[in-house]
Amino acid sequence: MVTLNDITNVGIMISQTWPDSNKKEDKTLEAIKYAIKKDFFNSIQTVHIPFSSERKKISNLIKSNKLILTYCISRILNNGNFNLSDLDEENRRRSYLEVIKRLDEADEAGAKKFALISGPCPKELKDRKIALQKLENSLITICEAAASSYPEMEIIIEPMDISVHKKNSLGLTEEGIYLCSKLREKGLKLNLCLDTAHMLLNNEDPIISLRKSKKYVSEFHFCNCVTKPNQILFGDFHIPFGFPGDIGVKEVAEIMKEAYKMGFFNERQKPSVFCEIFKRDEDESIKIVEQIIRIFKESWKIACEQLGLKY
Repeated sequence: MVTLNDITNVGIMISQTWPDSNKKEDKTLEAIKYAIKKDFFNSIQTVHIPFSSERKKISNLIKSNKLILTYCISRILNNGNFNLSDLDEENRRRSYLEVIKRLDEADEAGAKKFALISGPCPKELKDRKIALQKLENSLITICEAAASSYPEMEIIIEPMDISVHKKNSLGLTEEGIYLCSKLREKGLKLNLCLDTAHMLLNNEDPIISLRKSKKYVSEFHFCNCVTKPNQILFGDFHIPFGFPGDIGVKEVAEIMKEAYKMGFFNERQKPSVFCEIFKRDEDESIKIVEQIIRIFKESWKIACEQLGLKY
């Protein structure tokens, strides 16, 4: 029997399921404790946690339960108008210095992975190539700082959509591969987080993209999105799986099947995988957790049936 937990680090995104948890001390800690009680997840993702005492408690909890923590600072970058790919050198420097400062927080929280994004795409698409070079420079500085202070911490960047919704400089998987390879030439390690919504909105096939980039991919997000421009939820709004979006259980199962066949899901590598659904109603968090567990279980069962594996 092959369980999904054997070959991946099945994760829960506190940032989506409890999106306001970091506004009050110990709320993120409580959310992680709840996730642990489900006895299903072995990977946790949070946004920044502003309370030092809580970060220390989370670190103890993460270590005692042998979990993988990803500390994501995308919200800080977005809300603070930081931009690692900025053509303006002063703001780009302000941005990468902010990122480096946050490495201390991630370490204090016990994070093994540190996730970030590029920054808004330039107003003129013709300037995006320059922005990607600026991003490469920023990532070199960040990865050098991480290697010096926290050599065990993994830096991950998530390509997003270029021109539909999030409109970030880094979007195409091939560009992410290029960045990772360039940094490794310099002896630095940068990995990717792939997200089905971003890939689809960039007109990429998630399976083909994963096949090309799998040696650099550390995290994978199953995220539903609406790709038809005439639909009200057009874009990446982290909606529940299924209609009116493009990703449901069937599509998740197909990606899982191919991920196993290509060796991306395996006992040695064990990438972190998440189902991303954003909480919108006041009392919805618990329901979302149950939805996520159901999606993982149902999709993997279908994948196993197609692969001829005992589930």
